[in-house]
Amino acid sequence: MQSYIAQELQQLIAKQESLLKNLNIIEQKLQFSENKQWNQREHRQFIQGINLYGKTKQKEVAQYIQTKNNKQVSSHSQKFFGKLQMWFSINIKTNYMIPYAEYHFKQLGLNEQIVNTLILEFSCKNNELQ
Repeated sequence: MQSYIAQELQQLIAKQESLLKNLNIIEQKLQFSENKQWNQREHRQFIQGINLYGKTKQKEVAQYIQTKNNKQVSSHSQKFFGKLQMWFSINIKTNYMIPYAEYHFKQLGLNEQIVNTLILEFSCKNNELQ
């Protein structure tokens, strides 16, 4: 009788572990698929991840954020830096205004190295357009 109860208990524990594992997988999928909007915490973590790993390392940034996958980070990065490029091309008409852009980019939380790279990149693109 006791061995039968022990066997039933083991089967119930195995089912419970399997259900918990499936539940975790479902939660992860929901987290990535339904959570398309970026909240402030995720965007702050995005900026921190960019500062840590650079703007081309979407995989590492996604791992740092934990609630977004590589594709979502890549898309957000493309939009974010595209908006910065547009802002730069509209607002920076002369080289004398570059310190203003540096200040603006630092206010966004970007570190010195990223800011310098963006200024150089955006300045080159602006010169090509003129």
